[in-house]
Parts: sequence; C-alpha cells; structure tokens
Amino acid sequence: MRRRIILAALSCAAVILILTGCSGVLIPENKVITLSQTESSPVNITSFMVRQGGRVQDISEGGSQVLSIGQSSEGSNSSTIDLFDTASGSLVNLVSSDTQLGSAEFTDKGIYYTKRTTDSTLNGRYYQIMWYSLDKSTETTVTAAQTITSGVFTCWDDDKIAYISGGDLVFATPDGETKRYTLDKDLTVKKMIWSPEHQVMMLLGTTDDGQTFDLYKLSENESGFLRKTIVAREVTDFDYAEQTGKLAYLKQENIDLGLYITDAGMRAGKGRSQLRGNFESISFSEDGQALIYTQAVPDTNRNSVSVWKLSLGETKPVQISAPMQITSAVCSAADGSPVYFSASDSYLAESAPQFTTPNLLCMLSYQEN
Repeated sequence: MRRRIILAALSCAAVILILTGCSGVLIPENKVITLSQTESSPVNITSFMVRQGGRVQDISEGGSQVLSIGQSSEGSNSSTIDLFDTASGSLVNLVSSDTQLGSAEFTDKGIYYTKRTTDSTLNGRYYQIMWYSLDKSTETTVTAAQTITSGVFTCWDDDKIAYISGGDLVFATPDGETKRYTLDKDLTVKKMIWSPEHQVMMLLGTTDDGQTFDLYKLSENESGFLRKTIVAREVTDFDYAEQTGKLAYLKQENIDLGLYITDAGMRAGKGRSQLRGNFESISFSEDGQALIYTQAVPDTNRNSVSVWKLSLGETKPVQISAPMQITSAVCSAADGSPVYFSASDSYLAESAPQFTTPNLLCMLSYQEN
C-alpha cells in the first residue's frame, strides 16, 4: 500500500499552518503536524490550524466562537478571556483581569467566569463568579469577594446559573433572585450540569477527600427539599446533552474505565457501557449528536492523549488526532465539525519560539471516509 508522509513547517504568523487534502491521522506522539496517508484511513484531515491562545473553555451555540483563558504575560498572575472567531481565525480580547481566572462558559448574551477572590481573609482559596456581556457593556458581580465560593458552576437558558457557595447549592437569575439548598457538609463538588427539561442537577462529588468521585442526580421533592440519588460510583468525568437528553460518563472499572451512555431521567445502575479504555475526558458536541473524548495510550505518558469521536447510535469510534499534550477542554459544535482544544507540545514549542504561552489553541477539521 502506498504511503505518503507530509511534513509541514510552522510559519511565524499567528496562524501556524493549514494542511489540506491529507488522509488519515497516524501522527507519532509529539509530532502534531506530521500526517500520514493510507487508502484505508477512516478520516481525512482537511485542515489543522494552531495559533497562540489560552486554555479552551467553551464553544458557542452554532460554533462561531470559542472561549479561552490565557495569561497576560509569562509568569504573571494577570489573565485574559479571549474570543476566537472560528471563521476568520482572529482572537479578540473580552476580559482582562489582574487576578487569576479559573473557568468560563458562554450564556445567551454573555459569559460567566470565575476569578480568584482578593479577600485576604480567604487566603486566595476561593473564587468570585462574574457575568460579562458579549458586547462589553455590562459586568455583574454574582458572588461577592467575601463569599466562600468554590468556583464550580453551571449555566443555561436566559443567563441562569447555579453554583456551590458555603456548602449550599445556589440557583440564581440575572436579576438577583436566588434559591438555596443545603448539601451534605462533607460533599465536595468537582463538576455539575443542570437539565432544565428534567429539572435535575447532575454533579460529580466526593465525600472522602477526593480519592474517588461519584455521580449524583439531585431533584426537588414534594416538600421542597433536595432528593439525592447516586447514578454511578467511581466516576472520573461526565457530560450531558440537553438536545438529546443523553448523559455520558466515565466509570472506573478495574485497571481501565468504561464509557457509559444513558438518559438524564435514569435510575442508578441503568447506564449502558459503550467502550472501555484509558479515557481522560468526555464531552458532547454542542448539538448533542456526538461524543468527543480523549484517551491515553496504555503504558505511556498519560499527559499525552488522542482525540476520538463516537457518533450517537454508532458503536465504532473514530480517532481524529494522535497523542499530544492537551491542556484544556475539547469542544466541537456538531458531529463532523472541527474540534478545538489547547495543547502544550514540545514539538510545537521548539518550532514556534515566538509563542510565549505553553497553551496553543488548535483547530482540527476532518472528514470521515
């Protein structure tokens, strides 16, 4: 079988490269821009673009913008939130902060983001939650600097938000209305997602100092109190797609993990295992029609992971990148659309010394054969 290796050199422009017409992604570890072609390759890489940027956080509905957080300068605590235009490839600053930023997520008309509290009595251990409009006209403080807030939050339609504060689960609206529920005092929450349709909060939490995390479903009972149900134990990551009502999670099983897909209205133990492997992260495409997950190669450096895609209704996943040091979330607008992530790769760093950040924003476009 004829095999062709294409090596592309990085340019000194903000956009490093665009490769077209290359079939397959059989890329050696730490050789991000080495593409191999075989006639039986399941994926055709249509372009691969890398530019200076921060850690990818979220993708907008429709996929026109990608949200990232970066450092203002090397070694500085100051941070920026930037918008990457997926059509033009431009990067526009949205927020500049003199304190460390944690995470950010799109809402209908703006973004929610977290920044380290400046209150000296809290020793910089907690976060403030802020809202900022996309037109840069309005910034709103959701939680005060003196509030003990973990920085974990989830947001949904009409700029509504829920977050963890002082051991409580707090629901808030843009006009300042709040509703609080008391959680177990020894429960530490790592991630949570609200389903408006099912009126269910899904969260990843631990009660044993972070040794293992369990996936919970929270819903309000007839008396107005939270009812907590364990969906699965020893879960490392999860995501939920409101469009399809599907919940996906990664569950520890002996030496590897199982990838499970179920419904948001599920009962405990009703998930169906799809795959097993050395999974690191999982997320739905914005349209909810595909799972994008990362996977480490067995017995190798787990800092290097490859990106895979599993379309809903299919049983065979497709590998769409080779192992690289991915440092952020992996986002995609729809099944088959480009994937976005940040990478810190030794090959890229050596080839692009003009970049001052270890996080390089990557856009990979592909077509299935």
